[in-house]
Amino acid sequence: MILPNTEASSLRRKQQWQWLVFPLMGLSLLLHIALLFMPIPNPEREREITEEKTPSEEEEAIDILSISELPALATPPAERSPDQPVTPESPAQDQLIPPDLDQPVVSDEIPVDEPLLDEEGVQDNHVPENEGNTQFDPTRQATLLGQTGGINVEFDGTADFPQNIWELGYLQNLNLECFFAEITSNSYQLLAPANQLKFFRRNYGLVVTEDLPLTFTNQTLIEVADGYCGEQLFEIQDNGVPTLYVSAIKIGPGSPPASIVLIFWTEDPRG
Repeated sequence: MILPNTEASSLRRKQQWQWLVFPLMGLSLLLHIALLFMPIPNPEREREITEEKTPSEEEEAIDILSISELPALATPPAERSPDQPVTPESPAQDQLIPPDLDQPVVSDEIPVDEPLLDEEGVQDNHVPENEGNTQFDPTRQATLLGQTGGINVEFDGTADFPQNIWELGYLQNLNLECFFAEITSNSYQLLAPANQLKFFRRNYGLVVTEDLPLTFTNQTLIEVADGYCGEQLFEIQDNGVPTLYVSAIKIGPGSPPASIVLIFWTEDPRG
């Protein structure tokens, strides 16, 4: 009996499996490369995710309490038997107590005294101050004289009177004795009861028709018939009472002239 050669058989076996060596090595290399790219799990991150997913004891307690606070289901009303009579609801106690009619009702409102009526049933009207006063008031006269300072100050030349017109000869043509006790080119003295004089380089007609009414808006200006000494004279009434008089004197040529002198009287200059 001839035994087989051991080395030859071993060599044959190696040759039979040798073709598997290179594919297995390549597969092993690919597996190692794939393991390098796989993410390594982080134990701390997994612990945080686990804690987030696991509700705390406090939350669980709140959930249990919220469930216990749910409103109870309304119980259906008990069915009434058809033989049981219906009992009406008793009215409120306040409605059963009637008001005390013996005690008068006290109101919080303060009564307002109604104005008394006269015999004809008409209320007495309040009379404003100075209205209806038919007596002369020297205080009102002084007040009105104070208003003359506001007459068209733009054209007021009283400070230079009579120097500003004396040389023109306009004053010499007037009845000076009716208005002045004394007058020269440099000074003048009014005749009593004249109180003050105003001179304006302004159209006579505008001063009479516009400036005087604007100065005495709450008074009444009445032109006196026939005037005084050939010049216009106006009566100023305060609440129907003659309080002042004013003479309007034409100065210069023209009709009406371009200048005017106003003389205010505390009494009627005609006497």
